[in-house]
Amino acid sequence: MPTQELKLHDIKGLALVDDVSIYYFYGVIALGVLLLALLAWGVWRFWHRTRAIDMQKLYLSRLKAVDIDATKESAYALTQWGGLIEKDLPQTKAYEDMVALLEAYKYKKEVPAFDEATRQKISRFLELIDG
Repeated sequence: MPTQELKLHDIKGLALVDDVSIYYFYGVIALGVLLLALLAWGVWRFWHRTRAIDMQKLYLSRLKAVDIDATKESAYALTQWGGLIEKDLPQTKAYEDMVALLEAYKYKKEVPAFDEATRQKISRFLELIDG
């Protein structure tokens, strides 16, 4: 008897089974990407903060190494490196006062040595940022 003539009873067709495992897979992938992004952000943030602290130390060391006897070069260096240091209000005021006095020593061919008032402003600024 050929199978085409055979009548099967009590056997049903294929049933559709909901399979959500692909969504679980996508969820695990998304969670992994999120965790990697958070880890990368944390590493970047840590590196950026430690680098900023190191840069402040570099600026401070460069300010301390300025030769006050070389008037024109030191006026430029104090203005440049002093502007990069993170300052609070008294330090900012001292920096602005110092820069106002240093303007007379920049942009000229021949400059005289620092006068006593300028030397005091420079030492006051360096004391404030060092302490």
